[in-house]
Amino acid sequence: MAERYQYPFEVRFEEIDGVRIHYVGEGAGPPILMVHGRPTWSYLYRKMIPPLVAAGYRYIAPDLMGFGLSDKPSDEPEYSLKRHVDIVTGLADRVELVDLNVVVQDWGRPTGLRYAIEHQTNLNALIILNTLVCAIKVPWLFKVIFLSGSFSSFLVRRFDLLRMMSFSGSLAFKRPLDRRAKEQ
Repeated sequence: MAERYQYPFEVRFEEIDGVRIHYVGEGAGPPILMVHGRPTWSYLYRKMIPPLVAAGYRYIAPDLMGFGLSDKPSDEPEYSLKRHVDIVTGLADRVELVDLNVVVQDWGRPTGLRYAIEHQTNLNALIILNTLVCAIKVPWLFKVIFLSGSFSSFLVRRFDLLRMMSFSGSLAFKRPLDRRAKEQ
């Protein structure tokens, strides 16, 4: 694999229920499972991993199915919440995560929270990062674009809409993003 900008981690894969999942697994000590949102992958956590490992934690950051270096099934029904939870659960079991600290970010919240609810006896802490945790009125345009099933799928696949919104307009990153990071 080509060297990745600011991502010097060992490439690790596990096959879970027929899907090859990439993850970063560094350190020893209390485990932290970080579940990313959309449209990101474990690359999002590249600057957090070294300080957490230095502080004595074991860090596991998977690329959810369809993201980063993990498999990207072409059949859209594969991407159900249940399927994501089953794969995260399978990975946690496979790499023997016990007394787990779960971190959820953005759209990784439903997957990570479902895991936490279903595995309370294996949960030490739950950390919720920038994500929606309260009910708000969803703007009608957002509903049309992202919550309308096949139309949102068309926009994302045909026009790469989520990524484009991240790099331009009012939803753009507030600080300039290094072009090498964009290429990842």
